[in-house]
Amino acid sequence: MAQAVADGDTEASPILFAWPSEGTIGGYGADKEAVTYSKDFLARVLTLIAEMRNVGEIDLIGHSMGAWLTAEALRQLRWPAKIESLSA
Repeated sequence: MAQAVADGDTEASPILFAWPSEGTIGGYGADKEAVTYSKDFLARVLTLIAEMRNVGEIDLIGHSMGAWLTAEALRQLRWPAKIESLSA
């Protein structure tokens, strides 16, 4: 994440949201369950950030299972106003 921010030449404040993962192809089922469990927590983090007065626009990047997690959290929240974009 630090490299992406450095390469992007941005003054953004990156936040990394991680969840438990098996880290193997065989663990995909367990990973899907962990993501499903974690989406409420990501939704809460996004809500807290969006409610901060000093926060402008929010851009989200999700990769692989993280894209599904991010999309589900946004669906649950009905896409808060400060969230400008989602890259998957």
